[in-house]
Amino acid sequence: MSEEVQKRFTYYGQKDRTARGEITHLRFVISDFKFDDDTHKECALVVNMTSCHNSSKDDKTCLLYPGDHEDVIHDSYIEYSMAERVEKSYILENIEKGFFVPRELISKSLLKRMQEGVLSRLDDMPEFVENYLDVF
Repeated sequence: MSEEVQKRFTYYGQKDRTARGEITHLRFVISDFKFDDDTHKECALVVNMTSCHNSSKDDKTCLLYPGDHEDVIHDSYIEYSMAERVEKSYILENIEKGFFVPRELISKSLLKRMQEGVLSRLDDMPEFVENYLDVF
């Protein structure tokens, strides 16, 4: 499994509490894994997908449509404000325990769109994100 958890890896992760209740968002690994100086672990940059609600809160930086990935069933977007650095061991352990569900890899073109979104939103993102730009 370790060879499969890499850039372009996609999985359903833990449930997030939202105004609409608990929702499981699809997550995308959009960088290579590298040693993180803050966590002292092998981490990657991970973003999640959120459904469009046709409101001003929808982030239009990277929109996803049915056909972009097998799990995109309606118009959605990447929630860049929720970007995380995630430990590879954390992903592997949670897959093994059945808490995370691996899904189809994203295409290289979709990966590029997501990464371009990071670059365009860099000023609004957590500082740690800049540590992963060299492993895009």
